[in-house]
Amino acid sequence: MEILYCTFFVGFLGVLGQYDCPYKECFCDQTDIYCDSQSLKSIPERNVQTKGFYVTLNLDSNQITTIPAGSLPPNLISLSLQGNPIETIDDTAFDESVNTLQTITFDGAKFTQVPAAVTRLRQLWNLNLYSVNILTWDDNAMKNLCPSLLSFQLVTGGVSSWPNWLKYCSNLTDISITSSGISSIPDDALDLVTNTLVQLQLHNNSLTSVPKAISKMTALNILSLEQNKITDLTWLPQLSNLSYLALTENRISDAGKLSSVLRPYANTLQTFSVYDNFLTSIPDLSFLTKIIELDYMNNHISDPYSGGIPENLTSLQLYKNFLTTVPTVMKTMKLLTELDLSYNRMLSIQGTDIPNRVTGVDLGNNIITELTDTSFPVNSNITYLLMSNNPLSKISLLAFQNLPQLQQLDLTHTKLTRMPLAISLLSKLQYLDVSGNTGLVCTCLEKGLASRISSLPSEAVVGDCGQTSLYVFFTELSHGCPTS
Repeated sequence: MEILYCTFFVGFLGVLGQYDCPYKECFCDQTDIYCDSQSLKSIPERNVQTKGFYVTLNLDSNQITTIPAGSLPPNLISLSLQGNPIETIDDTAFDESVNTLQTITFDGAKFTQVPAAVTRLRQLWNLNLYSVNILTWDDNAMKNLCPSLLSFQLVTGGVSSWPNWLKYCSNLTDISITSSGISSIPDDALDLVTNTLVQLQLHNNSLTSVPKAISKMTALNILSLEQNKITDLTWLPQLSNLSYLALTENRISDAGKLSSVLRPYANTLQTFSVYDNFLTSIPDLSFLTKIIELDYMNNHISDPYSGGIPENLTSLQLYKNFLTTVPTVMKTMKLLTELDLSYNRMLSIQGTDIPNRVTGVDLGNNIITELTDTSFPVNSNITYLLMSNNPLSKISLLAFQNLPQLQQLDLTHTKLTRMPLAISLLSKLQYLDVSGNTGLVCTCLEKGLASRISSLPSEAVVGDCGQTSLYVFFTELSHGCPTS
């Protein structure tokens, strides 16, 4: 009986909710209306007799092109139209929410100027324009939004100049203008938000220098300038307490200048990225007390004796550079656990180059030709060693004597012609890959490796000796070798 009653009650609520919903095609839940992903080509007919009070309307992922007057419920606070090719909006379409609508989001709309219906809103806090090809602004109309506007997000390929109307908005805390053709910003563009703007994202534009307008900021916490063409960092905001700064994918080459402009953030910066630039040396960032990770990947760094790092750094990425030896700063890292110098120009490796706490070493895609008895530190904690794509032709008999914890060994695509006997010293080895060594042959001279290799499952031994599987040779064929 209880089950029947519950079923009836839930069903009754469902019917009631459907009845109260302004649109019969949609689902309503308390104060929210969900019309997303319904293959709608137009706004559904609205039931004006609805008794519910709804503040959020989600029309995402439909094919709506037009928003007529009177088609939306009154007193909305949030309206999302993402994934709709909106072309036209009646000038009075939002009038029933003109004093309540705080957030409106477009994604994929086809209009090239912000519709007048939007600029009539009196309490809009957040205006989000994603993948909207805005070509022109009605500055006078857009200024009507300024008294209430807190956040402006624009992702477009059409805009080529900074929106002039923004300089009249004094309450903005968040501006994001990305993926546009903007190459400069007027010096006075941000004057009214000098003390209020907290987040500024200008990535994937055409800036060649940090805009001078940014230098005046005092409250900025998050600054993203990645994917531009920046070479000059002079106007970074020295009076702000940045905690996040992204400079990736630019054309920064002066490590000394970089070090200098970052000093004001010594005790505030927590996340910093500068990979994919043109640095030729490691900057001195030893003063950044809150940074624990640094990524210099894909620069042009060749000076192994340059730079400085924060004392508590746990990760330093230097792959895809021009280094010929392990940088001095990396050798002194007390907390480093992974040494990744792949895709450099490393000629050799020595045990003294590797910090004691390192558990992983990736030296793939270098020009190392030999591993010697002293290539790895005594009693190291290294569990994986990746040496792929090196012209490695010689590995000494005791090269792996200092690797008691090694579990994974990658010797793929090298110049090895014989199986390294040093593998017999790897008592904890779990995976061995020597594939891609076209000149590798296995002979009875290496039969001593049979016990080590046969202790592994077949899928954990990858590679061939000529036309013969490495695993088959050492688990089957090597038994035919002379015993003396």
